[in-house]
Amino acid sequence: MSRQKNISNYQLTSQYDILEWLDPIPLSRSIHNIESDFADGILIVEIIAYFFPEYVNFDIFHIARNMSQRAKNWRLLNSKILPKINLQVPGTIVHDIINEEHNSIATFLIHLREKIEEHIIQTEKQKFRLQWKTYRSLNSDNYHLPSIFLSSRPIDQASLTRNERLMNQYVDDYDNSLRRKNEEIEILRAKLKRCEKIIQKQDKQIQELQEKFKLK
Repeated sequence: MSRQKNISNYQLTSQYDILEWLDPIPLSRSIHNIESDFADGILIVEIIAYFFPEYVNFDIFHIARNMSQRAKNWRLLNSKILPKINLQVPGTIVHDIINEEHNSIATFLIHLREKIEEHIIQTEKQKFRLQWKTYRSLNSDNYHLPSIFLSSRPIDQASLTRNERLMNQYVDDYDNSLRRKNEEIEILRAKLKRCEKIIQKQDKQIQELQEKFKLK
């Protein structure tokens, strides 16, 4: 009984964390029932557009008035948008979401949040490396400015070498920080999988008990 209570508390905490994460995002509709409000996929599109507007084309999505439209929206999500953040939703999960199965969308939103955070880190890292390459190219011996911009003062090579060493150290620190963040994400993902297995086992036990009572 205490285990069931702990699982229930975990589910409530996870859902609360997700709702808190969604709170600053300007969604087109208020969240009253998390299962039904997210079933057609429209709010998922809006969440991704909030973080990565260049990934989303709203014209291909429509508010679902039936199960067929819900399924179509999720097929488009799976083929057009989610792969851009390295996420793919299995057909069984999509089926559970569009049928408003309990905890299906909450579990998906946890994974979505992880992938969005990972993608933000990766894109920021790529931007930084691009800026660093630009900086190095501007200070390399192979780069020549027009004579009008050349100064009569000699280039301080020692200063350039010192700056490059500091930038390399910064890159190393950034990589180490990213590695630690990825390790934390992997630990959280493993914990989530264990909790999902416990929930599935408990659901199976509950179903078996319900069937026994029906037989009586």
